Amino acid sequence: MIGVMRPYELMMMFSPDYTEAEVKKYTEKIKKFLTDKKATNIKADFWGKRDLAYKIRQFTQAYYVVLTFNGSPSLSPELKEFLKLEEEVFRYLLTIREDEIKKPKKVQAK
Repeated sequence: MIGVMRPYELMMMFSPDYTEAEVKKYTEKIKKFLTDKKATNIKADFWGKRDLAYKIRQFTQAYYVVLTFNGSPSLSPELKEFLKLEEEVFRYLLTIREDEIKKPKKVQAK
């Protein structure tokens, strides 16, 4: 039983030293991890190379990739641990997409 599925968004930053093809290959590796962990509706949005507002490590640019997917609450810590071990991703942010969560409607008393 999978249980409750939450909508997540994962923004990742990759070194500008990689090629676009390499970044897409690493993105596929992360998508495979998500699929193996029973995540659904996985979509990748490749933003390309962008300038950073300030230096991170020695980088002034980075490749941005945003993944959206639905996954169980237990997936979050597993994904964070996986990303810590992936040296290709030098910064990431995992959030729950609140706009996608169906909130119960308020019932008025009669």
